[in-house]
Amino acid sequence: MAVLFTGIASTQRISGTGLGNQNCFAIENGLGSNRLVRVRAGSAVMDPSAFATAIAKPSITMYRGSMTEPAGTGAKASKQDGAILIRKGSFDQTQTSEDYVRLWCAFSPDGLGISNLTATLAAPSWHKFNQRMHDLTGQIMTADPVDGDYAFLPRIVDDLTNFNLTLYPGEAFVWAIEPGSAATAANNPLTNQWLLNLVWTEETLNTYTISGNVKLASVGVVGAEVIVVVADDNTTLANAFIHSVNTTTAGGAWSAAIPNNKYAYAYAQNFTGGIYYTSPGAPFVANV
Repeated sequence: MAVLFTGIASTQRISGTGLGNQNCFAIENGLGSNRLVRVRAGSAVMDPSAFATAIAKPSITMYRGSMTEPAGTGAKASKQDGAILIRKGSFDQTQTSEDYVRLWCAFSPDGLGISNLTATLAAPSWHKFNQRMHDLTGQIMTADPVDGDYAFLPRIVDDLTNFNLTLYPGEAFVWAIEPGSAATAANNPLTNQWLLNLVWTEETLNTYTISGNVKLASVGVVGAEVIVVVADDNTTLANAFIHSVNTTTAGGAWSAAIPNNKYAYAYAQNFTGGIYYTSPGAPFVANV
């Protein structure tokens, strides 16, 4: 599949919570996305400003899951309880990222606060210990963050042909700092400072096309709006969302590219002669 965007991003400094598990970083391929996301490389480095001789070092765990969408629109869409959006960097400034591909960071004003982003987690996919400092007399020099000890992805993802960590629309990868349990909260003290980095690609998503013509009294309507709703099924309408709003052209023609394995429904709206018209389309259709 064609690579449309190669991204790179880093969190701000994230403080430990001094509590139990801490969801600290996520990449989300939102429901409205028209791309596949492939996670390519990532690292987590921690600055342990307090020594720990009697407790285990914290670990980083990667989960598949989904993000809890923030309420509201506009400015509210840029954050959720406990998390903020990270700006996406690019290897190639001529490429553009999909708006629905979002990176979330646990909110910590440059290491001055603590937080825990909200997500629904499935079974853990990858687990790795980070460092710990046994005393305060020396300094730990971290290994190479991507290929060394602090990579939080399996090395096998370097094989881009046979192995891909893939996110379809509606999915997310979430990374959590895990001291073990609330009983061992000292494993992730507030003095710990974390930085996480990620590289990913966005690729074309296989689609099928739906199309039609909007007519009024058998005459094609130019400028009508066709709203396309997409869902996981045609019974419960799970994960339904507005996929696109399409303006009709000559003869009332319109079309939309729908992700494979999704159901789509379209209806038309138009204002003419001082009258608003709303017309239902065909039942849900799918290419499954």
